[in-house]
Amino acid sequence: MCERAYMNWSSGKDSAMALYETVRTGQPEVVSLFTVVDEVTERIPMHEVGTGLLERQAAAIGLPLTLLRIGPDTHGYEDAMRETVDSFKEQGISTAVFGDINLAPVREVREEKCLRAGLKTVFPLWGIPEEELLRAFVSAGFKAVITCVDTAVADRSLVGKIIDADFIHNVPCGADICGESGWYHSFVFDGPVFNRQVDFRITGYGFRDYPPVGEDGAASRFVYAEIE
Repeated sequence: MCERAYMNWSSGKDSAMALYETVRTGQPEVVSLFTVVDEVTERIPMHEVGTGLLERQAAAIGLPLTLLRIGPDTHGYEDAMRETVDSFKEQGISTAVFGDINLAPVREVREEKCLRAGLKTVFPLWGIPEEELLRAFVSAGFKAVITCVDTAVADRSLVGKIIDADFIHNVPCGADICGESGWYHSFVFDGPVFNRQVDFRITGYGFRDYPPVGEDGAASRFVYAEIE
């Protein structure tokens, strides 16, 4: 009997590629998408994708979507997450699928939390070279728009651009091409796991300073697209 799983869904390219690889192999069977959103902004943190667009994306894929709304102080997160996982387990879901590629500390935390919750973990993209992975994403027919960029790494004009061969060729020197460091985020609107394309439009742009990172303690300023 095939194991049932939920996909930790960011709306972006790594989640989409991980779902694609899981569906392609048939192990485990992904039966639900799961996303954490900010209860104040009703957006996915960092990706800046709103719940309305996220729900249309899930409908186009054809999988149910479970949302976990968390406040800015993350108070009650652990309890809410425990309740969500318990709900999944009641549905016979025993596995969590993640789209991580090579950040070992992140994987270790995910594995530890899932182990405590009684869940198995699957990382379909783990260890695949980043450029190879992004080229496979484009070659497979996925279409994604860049929703958010760290202006300390790349020019703000990158926001709203499509991830394609031209993007791959022009990734800023020294930047990780898949953006696992968080310098850019994306929204996937079509591809082999979709039943139809998700229509969207950019209505404006916003700015957000994220907490200080790195030895210099400087905050990063992100530019993001307001899409609907």
